[in-house]
Amino acid sequence: MWIEGRALYRESRAAAPRSVTVSLDLRGLTIRSLAGDDIAHWPFATLIRHGGDPLAIGRRKTDPQPDARVEIGDPAIKAAFEAALKAIPRAEEGAVPRAFVWASALVLASLAIAVAAVLWVVSVVTERLAPMVPSEVAEILDAQARETVLGGLDTAEGLRCTGVDGGIAIGRLADRLAIAGAARPMTLDVSVYRSDVANAVALPGGTVIVTSALIRRVRTPDAFAGVLAHEIAHVHFRHGLARVLHEGGLMVALALITGDGGGATAAVARRLVGAAYSRDAEREADAFAVTAVAAAGGDPKALGPFLIGLEGRNGPPSGPLKLLSTHPLSTERLAAIEAAAADETLGDGPLVTDADWAAILQVCG
Repeated sequence: MWIEGRALYRESRAAAPRSVTVSLDLRGLTIRSLAGDDIAHWPFATLIRHGGDPLAIGRRKTDPQPDARVEIGDPAIKAAFEAALKAIPRAEEGAVPRAFVWASALVLASLAIAVAAVLWVVSVVTERLAPMVPSEVAEILDAQARETVLGGLDTAEGLRCTGVDGGIAIGRLADRLAIAGAARPMTLDVSVYRSDVANAVALPGGTVIVTSALIRRVRTPDAFAGVLAHEIAHVHFRHGLARVLHEGGLMVALALITGDGGGATAAVARRLVGAAYSRDAEREADAFAVTAVAAAGGDPKALGPFLIGLEGRNGPPSGPLKLLSTHPLSTERLAAIEAAAADETLGDGPLVTDADWAAILQVCG
């Protein structure tokens, strides 16, 4: 593997994009999911490069999936791929010369070290810049991404649940978990929407969206608290914002930090609904949830079994739901939750009063 980076993948022109990793070596272009599963491999002879921003790489019309393409927007990754693909002709220019494969080896080899270094720097810098984005800017991102996220959950603003007692009880639980987990100061806006899709999502500015289907499947307040604490952790650590800033590059990050974003917030919001959390981010959110639930007086082990059951029913999310998705709840991840829970000391309970739990279950009437 010589060059690797993040991209958006479309299986057809009408398909929703999804975040993937792409790698380029002497065999061609390999596309993998963020979980590491192979999606496709395109030999050099089938590739067509398209100019513009983002850089798009597709396949010849005579090949399978001629409308499939990957789009690379990160400046460093784009520059590396453009340099390596210069010798690939456009569709009207005929077949790829065999000599290109050998000539590209030198180009790829020279770029590999430089690209790896640049990507490492960008990754480290953007993750450290994420906490510096003003809360006001993060709240704007929430507002711009909200409609798309609701659509991905098969719901809409008009389907927001309005049970007053349930809303107050959920807000009280969210605040208790944030304090118990020692989260940074933040304004949480937790709301429930009617939907048959059982899931929950957190946006960078403190918006947490929970569906009625998820509440119907929760059997204990401890499991619900674990899910809610997990989403609060993503807000606390700015996981979603760090991911999209990494994909958008330093210019986008600096624009958001300085408040001179112009259209940057809209662009980042679009990236936000197509981003997926990394394995490390999910583990960090799991650990926060375990600590917060235990400190608040609940059962921290309840999160793991509930996530397994939820994943089995829902299947892997796609499209706008990529933001909501976790990587598969592996045996190692479940073991980490259980091990961390075993080391926790329970705080004073109850986690939720019987009256509050009854109100949460009836929040949608």
